[in-house]
Amino acid sequence: MKKFGWTNKEEVFLLTSVGNQKTKFSKRDYTPIEVGEKFSKAVDNGASNKDIASFLSVDNALIARFIRVYKDLDQKYHHLVSFTPVPEGKISFDIAKEIARFPKKEQSKLISAILEYKFSREQIQAVLQQLERTDKKISEIIKNIAKRSGGQRRVLIMGLITDELRGKIQNFKLNDLESMSNLILSKKSIKDYLKKQKIKVEKLTIGKNTFSLLVLRTSVQRKTIEEISDLILKELKNEVK
Repeated sequence: MKKFGWTNKEEVFLLTSVGNQKTKFSKRDYTPIEVGEKFSKAVDNGASNKDIASFLSVDNALIARFIRVYKDLDQKYHHLVSFTPVPEGKISFDIAKEIARFPKKEQSKLISAILEYKFSREQIQAVLQQLERTDKKISEIIKNIAKRSGGQRRVLIMGLITDELRGKIQNFKLNDLESMSNLILSKKSIKDYLKKQKIKVEKLTIGKNTFSLLVLRTSVQRKTIEEISDLILKELKNEVK
């Protein structure tokens, strides 16, 4: 639509992703971040939050939330934000809204806590409350809550998508990159390396600027991180020629 600056395809994808009650579709074509990106585009094109909300038959406040997460959440974590039900290795839109209120340095620690310690929504809320109400450092708060909860520790490995690859995948939907992530993880070179290093992967998620690998380990050596990252980028390059 000209008013919003969206193509017909983008309009349909927004209706299926946010305006589900209007179209009766259950499938969401966009992730929360992609929704926020399109809403921000519409505002830049002169539309108001009220205009967008009216078209999608949703509350005005919801439009602002999507835009805030898109703009305020560190871009390197955009690919991890998901609608419910939230898959392993990702964070919910509701939690992303809370995390986006904090400085990016603290965002990194919060997201690591969610994925590495598999914090529940209640545990994340406890972290956020203590951050706001006490003088404790975020690392101390996370450590104390993790100690009480127990469970298997994970390691979140983050890597940068090269400039060359970034240019090739910018037009991919994040849902398409999700399928690409599963494909790359099934590649022989990756499987053989992980087997050799005795590393069990819980989730690989590829975004447009970064990728994340969640492994069931208490620690991973820097050399191993560099080697597995190189393999992932090599296989990604082979798939997006």
